[in-house]
Amino acid sequence: MVVSIILVFSGVRGYVVEDSIMINGEPGELSLGGLIFLTLLGSIFAILWNYLRQRMIRVRLGGQNITIINSEEEIIVPWTEIKALKRVPFVVPPLYKIKTQEDGPTFLFINNPLYLDFGFGIYDMTKMGRFIRKKRKELNL
Repeated sequence: MVVSIILVFSGVRGYVVEDSIMINGEPGELSLGGLIFLTLLGSIFAILWNYLRQRMIRVRLGGQNITIINSEEEIIVPWTEIKALKRVPFVVPPLYKIKTQEDGPTFLFINNPLYLDFGFGIYDMTKMGRFIRKKRKELNL
């Protein structure tokens, strides 16, 4: 959300206040097309943030159940009812997607920021990451 506010504010300021933009040390100006581009880009980021914010949850993993802690309620789901549990590649800190039913929504949750960052991916080194990998192997998720 902060990125979208900065983009929109910068675009409006660059269009309204003359000499607020420097290009190679020279004062420049922002065209109407540039203002529209920055405003649209900021709006897209705001919509994306709002969509992802509604999907973010907290989870508590156990041997038999997963407790999904949503802003409204706590849902206890047995591991056998989990349809998909995957890590989103190239996202830092490790971000996981979880789907509980065939037609249910997909939720997202973040693990603790203990990971190895390679140029080709990220390896989650936390206890939760090891537990998720173990359960995925056991249940073929």
